[in-house]
Amino acid sequence: FIGLITLNEVKAIPQARWPFTTVYDVMVPLERSHTVTPETPVTEALELIGRENIHQLPVVSNGQLEGMISRDQIMNQLLTRAELKM
Repeated sequence: FIGLITLNEVKAIPQARWPFTTVYDVMVPLERSHTVTPETPVTEALELIGRENIHQLPVVSNGQLEGMISRDQIMNQLLTRAELKM
């Protein structure tokens, strides 16, 4: 995992440059990306998503991408727990 690209990065590229722009050109490198680990508490991930106004976070362990977690996934999990009174 070396970086990620979001709609914000794509929007910053003039449309005339799209055919000549690679993902590498616009991706945010891992060291500049917000990430969480598998051990990060869900509430902490949700706070980070809200504070940074992002929609998802890479889950990284030892520099390897383990998955992605999104605001919607977290909210659905919290709603389910609330409904089940867990």
